[in-house]
Amino acid sequence: MSPKPLKKEKDRLSILKMLERYEVVDVTSPNFEINRIRSGTINRNFKVCDGDKTLMLKLFDSNELLPVDRRQVFRMQEELAILGLAPAPVFLSVNGKVYCEQWVDIRQHEDAKHGRKVNSGNAMGDKVETLAEVLYKVHSSFVSAPLLALDEHWEVYWDKIESPSPQLQQKYLQVKQQWQRYLDVCIDEFVLCHNDLHIDHISYLNGPVFDWEYAGMGCRYFDMASCCTINNLNQSEIKSLCIYYANLASRDIQEVCDKMHQASVMVSFTYELWETSLNISK
Repeated sequence: MSPKPLKKEKDRLSILKMLERYEVVDVTSPNFEINRIRSGTINRNFKVCDGDKTLMLKLFDSNELLPVDRRQVFRMQEELAILGLAPAPVFLSVNGKVYCEQWVDIRQHEDAKHGRKVNSGNAMGDKVETLAEVLYKVHSSFVSAPLLALDEHWEVYWDKIESPSPQLQQKYLQVKQQWQRYLDVCIDEFVLCHNDLHIDHISYLNGPVFDWEYAGMGCRYFDMASCCTINNLNQSEIKSLCIYYANLASRDIQEVCDKMHQASVMVSFTYELWETSLNISK
């Protein structure tokens, strides 16, 4: 996340006024700096510093596309920060569109304990092992988290599509039924899931994880399948992830592979709906 100076003075002044209004940093400090960093699909991200504190600032531009209670996520992340799993949240505006958290640097050097690079263009094999370890760590954590209402996400995305094809309608019905079966059978086994675990969201192996907007209690296999999709893992890498994870969780490797494959249908459909609705909203 390399910071870049804000090029548009209009944007800079607008953000300065907002920061001054919310009093999260001292914009009058001679040491004040604000720089744009890599952003997400629904948010713009900035690094802000006043000499005394450094924060990550997120401005959510399309709040209506994400059916999430940001106040609930904020409280969850406070608990995660105590466990060392997330940066400490600092501020959330009433409308949920302005959020600040403690700044955490990504370590580009080798992790001293594991002797491998985590986030610096290393071999994908090391990254797959890192992803499996972080997934297992998240799934083994106990915090007060909302249930991942996947069907509510689908409904929001679906409502944006004015004329869905018969094939998409049929797929929607089938996947909704599959999700209901998951709830009926697996809800007692639901664990904390990140649901957006890209390798770039890991600061370092035993450090905080970023971007918890999609987190909640859910199916570990959906989280794993989502992780594979986000990181563009090939079949060999997916198999390796299952093996690493199964060994960490003391689960049968074939069972992990089979259940993650089943969950991948819902993951693929979620991304299909998300991308379709996002293109319509632009």
